[in-house]
Amino acid sequence: MGIVDACCSGVTAKPKNEHLIWFIAWSTNTFSQATVEARLLETGNLVLINQANEIIWESFRFPTDTLLPTQPLVKNTTLVSMRNRGLFTSSDSFSFIASDYGDGPRRRLTIDYDGMLRLYSLDESSGLWQISWSPAGVDSCQVHGLCEPYGVCVYDPLPTCSCPYGFDRNDPSDWSKGCSPRFNLTCNPLELDFIDLLHTDYYYGYDFSYGKGMTLEACRNTCLNDCGCKGFAYSLNGEGNCYQKSVLLNGYRMTSFPNTVYIKVPRGMVIPQADIGQLRTNQLINKSEAVLTVIAQPQKLCLVVIIGGKKIRIKAGTCST
Repeated sequence: MGIVDACCSGVTAKPKNEHLIWFIAWSTNTFSQATVEARLLETGNLVLINQANEIIWESFRFPTDTLLPTQPLVKNTTLVSMRNRGLFTSSDSFSFIASDYGDGPRRRLTIDYDGMLRLYSLDESSGLWQISWSPAGVDSCQVHGLCEPYGVCVYDPLPTCSCPYGFDRNDPSDWSKGCSPRFNLTCNPLELDFIDLLHTDYYYGYDFSYGKGMTLEACRNTCLNDCGCKGFAYSLNGEGNCYQKSVLLNGYRMTSFPNTVYIKVPRGMVIPQADIGQLRTNQLINKSEAVLTVIAQPQKLCLVVIIGGKKIRIKAGTCST
């Protein structure tokens, strides 16, 4: 059990010889002089107890991005991931099933800042958290909203976001805010052109038109003459699939993709063929940062968890563009 001291405008918890700084997550909004005691339980649950020894608040009812053993995930409660280290977001549903029989290593289930759900076990000898489980066949570039809008993600070997030529990053510290064009577009097709991104697609890109059996030129002209079309994806799989897009989100490049994306730009804008490998890049992951998570002793565990996680594309061939 930890010792909790009131200090200044915050609360400091001291389990053993380490210090955790807590922010205000709950308040009674009253001025009662009744004594309330804060306890950090062995389970990792921070509780407030009144004079009748009743729990009036507990951190287990307000999870962030992590579940601890014995911590329930009840109705109307969600896990919320970070956009990156320090920024939070949430999205669609995802499921996780795990069984842990008997005592074992300390474990935690976390939606990491890259949107991936992972189960970690603590290696007592090294003091490091090791990944025990993560979704098979899914890389971080397949997480919805990682580099949007306009940004393109490449996984090699870590997720890396880039802006196409003619676009700038919106926020140096947050790739989820994507990129913005350095130009303004008119609706005059004579003043417009396209840049092409090979082996690239923009998933969940608000396709407002789909054509099958179209030539590349026909697909191009359709977008060129539609003021609401920001670009199009054309599939080189022999079927002539044309996807007109009003918004370009979730850019992802992989050499096996048969698609080429064409982004609308002003005519006369000198831009070389935008192969993603030549784009300005920034590592999405900053190894110098760390995530603080309260841990607990393991209990017998049989979890069936449904969480509000990020939208994940499991297989490229089954994703609509």
